[in-house]
Amino acid sequence: MKNKFPFVIIIVLALLIILPELSYAQCAMCKAVAESNQEAKGEQHFGTNLNSAILYLMAVPYLVLVFLAFLFFKKSIMAKLGKVFNFSVKA
Repeated sequence: MKNKFPFVIIIVLALLIILPELSYAQCAMCKAVAESNQEAKGEQHFGTNLNSAILYLMAVPYLVLVFLAFLFFKKSIMAKLGKVFNFSVKA
């Protein structure tokens, strides 16, 4: 049992499939907040603020992923250029 990582991922995915209410926890919280604030009729901009917050939370992981992809491809391209032009690349 050198690598337990795939086994752990399979167990977590199986639990999320068997117990889907665990994976919808945040959505239920957003729904409860939206429903409770919907009763306040003076709050016209609450829905837009909630949508903006959701988009903000969604954008952060994508920005991190883009940054990591940029670093990976930069290192990869610099390594290929180093082989072509015979210079060493310090990562």
